[in-house]
Amino acid sequence: MLIAMADVPRWYAERKPKDTIAIVHGTDTLTWEQLECGANRRARAFAAKGVKPGDFVAIGLPNGNGFFETSFAVWKCGATPTSLSWRLPRGEAAAVLDILKPSLVVGGEADWNAPVSLPVNFVPDGFSGEPIAAPIARYWKAMTSGGSTGRPKVILDHQPAVTDTAAEPPLGIPREASLLNPGPLYHNAPFILSHFALFAGGRLTGMVKFDAEETLRLIEAQRVQWVNFVPTMMHRIWSLPESVRNAHDLSSLKVVFHMAAPMPPWLKEKWIAWLGPEKIYELYGGTERQGRCVISGVEWLQHRGSVGKIDETCKLRILDADGRDVAPVRAARYSSCPMTAPAVPITISAPSRSAARMAGSRSAILADSMPTVIFIWAIASPIWCCAAAPTSIQPRSKPPSRPIPTCAPVWWSACPTRSSANVCTRSSNSTQRPTHRPSPTAWRTSWPTG
Repeated sequence: MLIAMADVPRWYAERKPKDTIAIVHGTDTLTWEQLECGANRRARAFAAKGVKPGDFVAIGLPNGNGFFETSFAVWKCGATPTSLSWRLPRGEAAAVLDILKPSLVVGGEADWNAPVSLPVNFVPDGFSGEPIAAPIARYWKAMTSGGSTGRPKVILDHQPAVTDTAAEPPLGIPREASLLNPGPLYHNAPFILSHFALFAGGRLTGMVKFDAEETLRLIEAQRVQWVNFVPTMMHRIWSLPESVRNAHDLSSLKVVFHMAAPMPPWLKEKWIAWLGPEKIYELYGGTERQGRCVISGVEWLQHRGSVGKIDETCKLRILDADGRDVAPVRAARYSSCPMTAPAVPITISAPSRSAARMAGSRSAILADSMPTVIFIWAIASPIWCCAAAPTSIQPRSKPPSRPIPTCAPVWWSACPTRSSANVCTRSSNSTQRPTHRPSPTAWRTSWPTG
């Protein structure tokens, strides 16, 4: 059943036993009833500050229960949340806020000088916690990045703020799972995965700050089933004394994902040997969600260095520097595009539009012609992609001309098949706001299906 994301806390509060815990950060717990009441109070406080349906609200809060009361409150206003680091320097914050033009900033530093703001320790005293009948936000999130342009940008996800309570969660997250989030919520993956766990009625255990040994303790204490790391976290855990690593019962873990950075093969081998190849997964993709690759530990042992097959929602084309189709046995540009449309449904506004700088590109090539970020296996069928960690990067406008026997260095650009998953990127040299902004109330009964 499709429901508004804003209604998720009430949905589970009415269906789960009273006082069922939804979120835990340290010793602070939040039940579904408390999450619903707190989000309603904050939503009314935000509306009193001028937040309207269709607006953007910047959230500059550290990891904690209050973050989730705030994100659900934003959706209850019919608005779109943007999560920022609460310690973002004034100059970077100003650039992002200039792009976003939010109607309210919650948290952040005092020197952000936001026209309308609420402090980090804001408490919505005097506002009712009764349910709110709110319109559905046209865009469910607008995350920030600077990775492909070097300048701040906002990536607007065109999926409306609805969720299907009957659908299976993505990436093997079990329904009503115990999920651990060790990452900062201003990053895209922790933001998405933490909320997906809640959308599926799960119990979210969050970490205010990552600590390797505390991570293992929480997995054991909370019987965590699903967790996502970046390779640096996995390295810190593996660097613990063996007696510390083995002192904790990790048998509850079903899936360990890693993403967001190249994984050293030796470290991946250690984790596969430790927990088993069937539990280790890797995702390669971007915040723009143009496409993705996923690989299990079992598959990785057969294709070492790979990041998996292109997702079934995309099709694959191998193009040379002039845009002509070629076989994946020579240097080429690798582009995946939707199964149902000939054009890439993504709007990009970036300081540089070269292939090496565009959103979704993974095209940095080492000076010695070594592919640094993504390859295509020339002999694999179906085509697999593999990643390698760079040492010193020299971006080039074109790949090397000579063939490479085993793998072809490529440029990767992908896009989703469904119009509801499109994204619009607005960078710091763009003042254009999204042009497609239907009335938020219309999404109660209608949303993209094609």
